[in-house]
Amino acid sequence: MLDKTGFILFPHRLRRILVNLAEKLKPKPNTINNILRIKPIKLMILTLKLLWSSISYVKEQIFFGRKIRKIEIEKDPVFILGFPRSGTTLLFRLLAADPQFAYIKVFDLIFPYASRTFTKMVKPLLQRFFNKFNIKEKIVTNKAFDLDMPEEEDTYLASHGSKYSVAWSFIFPVSSSRLYRRHIEFNEPGSKDKWMKRYTYLLKKILYKRRKKQLLLKNPSSTARINTLLEMFPNAKFIYIYRNPIYVYSSSCRVFEKAEQHVSVQRFGKQDTEDAIFDFYELTMDHYQRGSKNIPKKNLIEIRYEDFINKKYETVKHIYKKLNIPGFNLAEKSIVELVDKENSFKPTTHKFPEEKYLQLEKKFHKYIKLLGYNRKP
Repeated sequence: MLDKTGFILFPHRLRRILVNLAEKLKPKPNTINNILRIKPIKLMILTLKLLWSSISYVKEQIFFGRKIRKIEIEKDPVFILGFPRSGTTLLFRLLAADPQFAYIKVFDLIFPYASRTFTKMVKPLLQRFFNKFNIKEKIVTNKAFDLDMPEEEDTYLASHGSKYSVAWSFIFPVSSSRLYRRHIEFNEPGSKDKWMKRYTYLLKKILYKRRKKQLLLKNPSSTARINTLLEMFPNAKFIYIYRNPIYVYSSSCRVFEKAEQHVSVQRFGKQDTEDAIFDFYELTMDHYQRGSKNIPKKNLIEIRYEDFINKKYETVKHIYKKLNIPGFNLAEKSIVELVDKENSFKPTTHKFPEEKYLQLEKKFHKYIKLLGYNRKP
């Protein structure tokens, strides 16, 4: 049975998930070396998670599917763009302090099909558990787990079991470049329409849970999908934050290596990681340069990472003014409190031997010049 979102109900959905897993585990060219990279225990855990996701999905469709699909996206979304490790997460957190916005939360990743009633009952108990045992997020922030923290759509789609998510690149790193390009460039027949259906359903589901709010969305891969997003939301607002490519690259390598340890079902070497990240960066930036030209000037603001870090409050206030987003006065207190909290956090410093820096400078020369950075600040 096929429902209107394009997902296939159990057991057909289960079969599709298993086929997708097998396809991702078969990179091109397929070699014995690639097979030996598989981590069997993590692959088994992932498979069990997706099996549970399939069962939960059927329940959602039976009880809530029709209600979710009836939701109208009345307000144009606000999209936060930028390559990972460019300050997008912090900016997302500050803007999410405004109660007028709706967004995906960490709790939604753990229980992607939870009802509002289940969420009200379980979330406080789970948060107390995380606090008591000081459980931290291990890959990106290394901060205490906060179930109300905003999260990315791609991460949620992967937890949904949808194959149309760039997050699979972290889980199956051997196929990462192929998966990234597939879900950015939609180079398979019909893939763009299928992605749009799944993405629209996801956004309606966020609004179903949060009710009549404006969507606030942060998804690094959206940086390369601007034209597709404009097809869906011609009047959407976009916030693009950028950083020195060399430091973005260095930080991304660290995150990718942590992902390989904690979530990947395949082993991935250091050189493989560096090559994949450069490929991601080049593809994302080139697509952004082309797509951003189609955004009306009144709906786009571009922010330099260093300016944002030094003046967080002023930057957020300027975003509201430039994009004509109402309600800053109502959110100001919450934003200031979070800014004060974040100011006590010291970001990681990046130091390179001169030879290594020169290599990276040569590799990223095009983008260093494009973004207006000088040699070795």
